[in-house]
Amino acid sequence: MKERIISFCRLTLYELRKAFGTVWMAVFLAVLLLANGWRLYDSYHQEVAKWEDYPQVYQECYAYLSGSITTDKINSLMSVYGPLQERFPNLSREYDPNAYTYSEEDDYFFFWELFYEPIYYDYLYQNHAVQITTQARELAALYQELGNSYDAARNEILAQDFAGRWVPSFGDTRHYEVLLNYDFSSMLVLVLCLFALCGVFVTEKETGMYMLHRTTRLGGPATVGAKFAASAFFSIAVSVLFFTQDFLTLHLLGQRWEALSDPVYVLWQLEYTPLRMSLGMAFLTLGAVKTLGVLCCCCFFLLVSCLVKRVLSSFMVSMALLFGAVAAQNLGGVGYPGKWCNPMELVIARELFTQDDFVNLFGHPVRYFLTMILGVILTAAVVCLVILYRNRSTRAGLLEGRRRHVSV
Repeated sequence: MKERIISFCRLTLYELRKAFGTVWMAVFLAVLLLANGWRLYDSYHQEVAKWEDYPQVYQECYAYLSGSITTDKINSLMSVYGPLQERFPNLSREYDPNAYTYSEEDDYFFFWELFYEPIYYDYLYQNHAVQITTQARELAALYQELGNSYDAARNEILAQDFAGRWVPSFGDTRHYEVLLNYDFSSMLVLVLCLFALCGVFVTEKETGMYMLHRTTRLGGPATVGAKFAASAFFSIAVSVLFFTQDFLTLHLLGQRWEALSDPVYVLWQLEYTPLRMSLGMAFLTLGAVKTLGVLCCCCFFLLVSCLVKRVLSSFMVSMALLFGAVAAQNLGGVGYPGKWCNPMELVIARELFTQDDFVNLFGHPVRYFLTMILGVILTAAVVCLVILYRNRSTRAGLLEGRRRHVSV
């Protein structure tokens, strides 16, 4: 048993070096990392560029208003923003040396966008959560009286999800909003995996090594298993590399870590999320779901590589499948056919957690994101079984042909 494990590990390392340890793969990876870094900088710059000419003003205001939300801080903010709000839209655009941004109109948008709107959202979120909890409990009681057990249970879960929610402090979350809506790195990971995995099985057919490998001691299930293990390791490593680059780069650009421990619903886009965890743990969860989606996409790339006879055909068909999955996810709407087996639903993970939705599964409310994850995993498992069956059938055919040749 020990010798088999050692042989399998050596075979996996061989497959890693053969398929992914090339100079061209390293160059391609470096280019994509540079492109991702440039796109991260550009995305963050677009988010903060409007007010980057007033860093000193922002630093002074943020130093006082950040942290716990108190009445004194709100009164201090409203003493500046309130008069501007009352006079809007009749504010002057002329140069004013006494204004924070040298213009009354710019002062209004500066304080509204960077301080008033996020603090207002944070301060009132607790009241909003209480309203949702109260309404959900009332509906649960009503549905229970009407004998509708599914809707009663669904509203009970909603009440539990929103009970006790509140935002304890105000912090700069602009770089977190960029990170939440950033999908460019996911596309780069998929392109890199497509480029790397499209030839995993088909290369042996083109070089004529396929029949030779199938007749060796480790040329059957062990080789297929090693290819699976090597492909999974490569896909996970690349995903972790790119998603870690996203997180660290935006943190270095934003230079603020205060909101990392705040609840995830501090971001307005996740106001109704079912998640009840810190912002840091939420992004870790999103990264894990994205990685799982990349792995499921890679299963389809391997399937295509197993079925076709040319690397170019494998690349083109895999790319067509990837574009089709992206188009279906973006344009297909809520209930398009094949939604439950589209791995892009996991790659664009934030859309799974923006709403606290449920699916009726045999009369029981099951969270929407759990059913999506389970559906994609089952689809990937079926694809893997097809690959194994395909390789086993091919190997059986080769062995049968060899027996007939020997008997003759």
